[in-house]
Amino acid sequence: MEGDDRVDTEQTLNYDFNFNMVLAKTLISKLGLPQERQLATEWLQKLSTSGTSMEELQLRNMFAYFLVLSLQEGQLRPPFDTEPPAAPLPSLQHLLVWPIASSSQYSADRDRGSL
Repeated sequence: MEGDDRVDTEQTLNYDFNFNMVLAKTLISKLGLPQERQLATEWLQKLSTSGTSMEELQLRNMFAYFLVLSLQEGQLRPPFDTEPPAAPLPSLQHLLVWPIASSSQYSADRDRGSL
């Protein structure tokens, strides 16, 4: 049964990520500057190729969630206002510095279906 739970969790994480990707792709057009649209696209590509372990998938989803929040504001906020580093996501977790960038906020929004 434990393997089934892992598969279900992974499928849920991938579903949530794909949902945020659709939102992000739609919201990119709200960015005023072509450079911002390019940066957002680069972050989407980085996130799309990230995540092999369950922890990495969860972190990938957090980055995607905060990217969507940034795009909803119509401007890129750190860390999305610079090119994504080549480093793997776990070593980039410190970049999520927004006051709302907490696992508890992310989890609460996810549980409410706000992702």
